[in-house]
Amino acid sequence: MSFDDDELDHVMQPDEAYRLEAFKGERALDLAAFSKLHGRAFLLMQRAGKERLHAPSRPGRTLLTDPEEKERTELPPSKYLVFPVRKTERSLIQRFYSVGQTRNNDIVIRDVSVSKSHAFFEDDGSGGFTLTDARSTNGTFVNDVRVPRSGTGLPVAVRTGDLVRFGAVELSFIDAKAFRDLIRATLK
Repeated sequence: MSFDDDELDHVMQPDEAYRLEAFKGERALDLAAFSKLHGRAFLLMQRAGKERLHAPSRPGRTLLTDPEEKERTELPPSKYLVFPVRKTERSLIQRFYSVGQTRNNDIVIRDVSVSKSHAFFEDDGSGGFTLTDARSTNGTFVNDVRVPRSGTGLPVAVRTGDLVRFGAVELSFIDAKAFRDLIRATLK
């Protein structure tokens, strides 16, 4: 799959990942209204290898990958993928925002390197988020530092501008203000 293909849009479910264009109508909202509608944080795919996501063809084991081998290229803003960090009715666990390959997660990343239940974000009590690996096959990283697995260490704080990697999928973490500013600057 190349960057020019729109196959991804046909593979993804409508509430898994969005293009920037999907948020164009809300760019004029004040920050409180924007955050209430879309969430307080976002994960952006701004760089990718030849394939943005390698969606599984059928249910199966997570593929063991070496993300260091993947050469990534900057995507044009029209090809960014956006994953809102917000609660959905799909996840049964209310205290955190789950990340994984299957549809029972709040943040669904359909890639063979992402485990079914890969990681989770939690509110840090001061308006930010922490991240913990949920004992995934390929690990979770923030700025190339491995995030401790659940039960083996403290959660890692994530901030706007941090690079977060779930398996081989690299995403930028940004808060709602930075995301809204990006939309305003990019989508005129």
